[in-house]
Formats: sequence, C-alpha cells, structure tokens
Amino acid sequence: MLASDFTRMGECAKSVNAADWLHLDIMDGHFVPNISFGPDVVKALRPLSDLTFDVHLMISHPKQYIRQFAEAGADIILLPAPGTVPGITTEYVRKLISYAHSLKKLTITSIGTSQEGADTDTIKRIALECKMAGTDIHHIGDSGYVGMALPENIMAYGTVIRGIRHQYHRMAQSIRR
Repeated sequence: MLASDFTRMGECAKSVNAADWLHLDIMDGHFVPNISFGPDVVKALRPLSDLTFDVHLMISHPKQYIRQFAEAGADIILLPAPGTVPGITTEYVRKLISYAHSLKKLTITSIGTSQEGADTDTIKRIALECKMAGTDIHHIGDSGYVGMALPENIMAYGTVIRGIRHQYHRMAQSIRR
C-alpha cells in the first residue's frame, strides 16, 4: 500500500483482490527515516478488503502499537528478525511475538535488505534465532531493487527452519520450475 496513491487508498485496496494479502509498511520517522501511516489508516482500509493484512512495524517501540494495529484490523504483525537491528534481541522479539499471539495475531520475522546478502553462517544464526523466538512465518527480504535474496541464503535459511529433506522436497514440487 505504500506505493499506492494516498488520495485513493480505498480504491487501491479494493483493486488488489487477486492478491493473497495486503502488505502495509508502518514507519515512524525514527526507526526508519520515512513516515507512512498509522492504525487509523489500517482501520479505514479494513472494511474495504477481505485480504489478510500484513502490518510491517518499522517503528521504534512496536510493543506500544501492536494492540492498536491488531484492533485496527491487522491479521499478521511483521517484526524485525533478532540480531538484524541494534537492540532487537531474541528475547525482545519473543516477548513481542508472545504479545501478538495473546491478541490472536500471527507474526512474521523478517531479515531486511541489510542482512539478506550476508554470509550463510549469519543467515543460519538469524534463522535459528527467529525459530527460537517463536515466529509463525519467516521472511528473508526482497534484496532491495534486485528483487530476490541470494539463492544460497534462501536455502540456508529454509534448511535451518525445516531441514534439508523438506527443502529439496519443496524445490521438487515448485510450480515455477
């Protein structure tokens, strides 16, 4: 939604009905330099779409806002992966995930564009920390403008989460082969 015409966000939300979910980037101007929108916009969009709302909290104090976004209509709360941002530890993310779960919301932990090109040992460590934090969904980023994380890092991350046999099985079933 961040790329939509803000004067026509409702129309934009209605027009993406072929998608599985709607990703909403929430930025506070502190955690990241941009400012986007808050819970009131999510609440206004919620009745306009039946899609799953994935709310990406790129904000300095996410614990203060998880409930507001959950009540506004977020289905999934996206949080930074442990170790990808200074001060974002496994224990801190575990507490945020537990809080989101208490509100009956799913969570995603995400490796951002700064780390997804790291060496595979770093990716494996981050994947293990996300798994230990208890996240529901794992995301390894979009590699910025390139549009894809390094294949070896996708493989390393997935192997930590589900094991090598699962990785090969999923690759063999790929609809895009």
